[in-house]
Amino acid sequence: MLTVRDLVTIRVALRYWQEEMGPHGIPGMRPYYLNTTAEPLSSQELDDLGKRLRAVRIRYVGLDYRETQLADLRIWNTEEELVRDLPSAWPATLIMPTN
Repeated sequence: MLTVRDLVTIRVALRYWQEEMGPHGIPGMRPYYLNTTAEPLSSQELDDLGKRLRAVRIRYVGLDYRETQLADLRIWNTEEELVRDLPSAWPATLIMPTN
């Protein structure tokens, strides 16, 4: 499950990647894309991804994993609140736009 701390780390890592690998272009990034057929993002795509990641927030929903559906329609601000209110639900991350 993705946490707020995880999202911040991803943002920081992306910024580092942009600064260190961006000047080398896609050919310089390709060796780091192991076990995937995905193409590295261009410098512009990295910038766009960074903007999108800065414009989201983490929230939580509860899943009924046996039924593969939401256990409740509410959205929680923290995992702790979700676990308190729905102890039998499986916490899942919801990535929401800030606006």
